[in-house]
Amino acid sequence: MANRLKLTKKVKALFLERLRETCNVTMSCKAINITRRRIYYAKNAQPDFSDDWDAAIAEGTDMLESEARRRAVEGYEEPVFYKGEQVGVIRRYSDRMLELLLKGHLPEKYKDRVQHTGDAGVDVTEKALLAARKRASWREKEDKDKDEKDRKPLVN
Repeated sequence: MANRLKLTKKVKALFLERLRETCNVTMSCKAINITRRRIYYAKNAQPDFSDDWDAAIAEGTDMLESEARRRAVEGYEEPVFYKGEQVGVIRRYSDRMLELLLKGHLPEKYKDRVQHTGDAGVDVTEKALLAARKRASWREKEDKDKDEKDRKPLVN
């Protein structure tokens, strides 16, 4: 059984190449016609392959980050159509990508800042939780009263 699950160097190299390109295990497995289970077995059983896997993911992630930066800073061309025909292009930039890159590289400066304190030092989230519980309790009581009314027979 162990031989059946062993992968050749060529198959592993093809998998790692696809993994670098996609950063997606499922897509990489499908490209070389191998199951995820089999590839994860090899990853767990072979430390060198596991290290190569991690390196492939890191390289692929760098590529994705590079593309995000390109879209944010250099922009990308989007075709413009008029009456079904392309009449030109417009350069678009991704502000959201730029925001995410800044948050990733300088989190201390660009992180989302939320203060969760309220009156007398009570945590606002705690207050919200208590208020939600009260509303739920009130709704539950209201539903129970309604059910009891519906069950009472009408007297003529």
